[in-house]
Amino acid sequence: MTDQTLRTATCGCGALSVKTTGAPERAMLCSCRSFQDRTGSGISLSTCSREDQSVTRGAFDDGDFPEPAKACWASLRPGWVDRIPTVETLDRQDN
Repeated sequence: MTDQTLRTATCGCGALSVKTTGAPERAMLCSCRSFQDRTGSGISLSTCSREDQSVTRGAFDDGDFPEPAKACWASLRPGWVDRIPTVETLDRQDN
C-alpha cells in the first residue's frame, strides 16, 4: 500500500502553494556550507522525492515526514551542534 497522504507546501508569505501526494523517498540532515548559508543554521532537514513531487521540505505545512536516516557533512557542523545518535553520521555525502 503506497502513501497517498495529501501534503501542501506553502511559501513564506503564503501567496503560493503546491499540493502533492505521497511521502518523500528519504529524509536526511545536512550540514554543508551551502545549507548553512541558505538556512542560517548548523543543520538542514532535506527530503528527496520523485521528480513529480519535488518541493522543499521546509515549505510543507505538516511535519509528518520520515525520520532522517543520515546526517551528511557532519565534519562541517558547528561545535555547538550535538551529534544525533539515531542517524548514521557521515563526514561527507555519499548520496
